[in-house]
Formats: sequence, C-alpha cells, structure tokens
Amino acid sequence: MANEDFTAETKTRRIDICNSHNIMVELWERTSHTLTDKELKWFSQATEHAEQGLLSLKQTLESIGCLVLNEESLEAGKRSGNFQSSNDVPDLLFAIANYIENIQGLIHVGSSADARLKHPERYRSSDDIKSVK
Repeated sequence: MANEDFTAETKTRRIDICNSHNIMVELWERTSHTLTDKELKWFSQATEHAEQGLLSLKQTLESIGCLVLNEESLEAGKRSGNFQSSNDVPDLLFAIANYIENIQGLIHVGSSADARLKHPERYRSSDDIKSVK
C-alpha cells in the first residue's frame, strides 16, 4: 500500500516474525507480479472477506461484552464461571489480536490486487525488475 515501507530492512523484519499477516504479505509480494487479471480479481475479493470478518468479530465482541456484563450482575453463587481464570482474558485478547492480524493481511492482499487491476501501469517497471531476478 502507499504508506507502507518496503525497504530491505522492513522486509527482513517481516520475515523474521512468522505470523499469518506476514505470511500472506510475503507470499503476495513475491508472487503478485506473476498473476493474471483473472487471478488478481480473485485475490481482490479478500477485502470482502476481511469486511465480513470484521463484522463477525464486532458481533462476537458485543456478545462477550454482554456476557461479562451479565456475569458481573449475578450473585457470587449464581455465576456461570466465565472469565474466572487469570488466563481467560489474556487468551481471549491474544485470539482477537490474531484474528485482526489475519484480517489485516486479507485487506493488504485484496487492496493490492485491486490496485494492480485498476492501475497496472504503476506496477510495470517494478514487475519487470522482479521477473529478471
């Protein structure tokens, strides 16, 4: 994307950390110049999946918020035990962070594919360099 730093240093750091976002972006950056328009259209749909993922995450977080709110209003003996362990909340937050990271990778791939379809002339010179390597 336009605001991202694709210097050698940032690419090295990205590949040092193995997570779903970095895997998606690294594979995209290494292969996007070889894709046909049909394949780019397919990849551009990733933003739609990301949007659906965000909607799902929002609904899940609202439900968790209601669950916690309800739990706090119950008497001690009537609680169901949600988020009673000291690990429950950190585990939940790490899972949410991972999910957001996946969505971020989908957005990157989808918007990059869309940009390549709409403005192929912007990528021709860099694609020529990549294909020589």
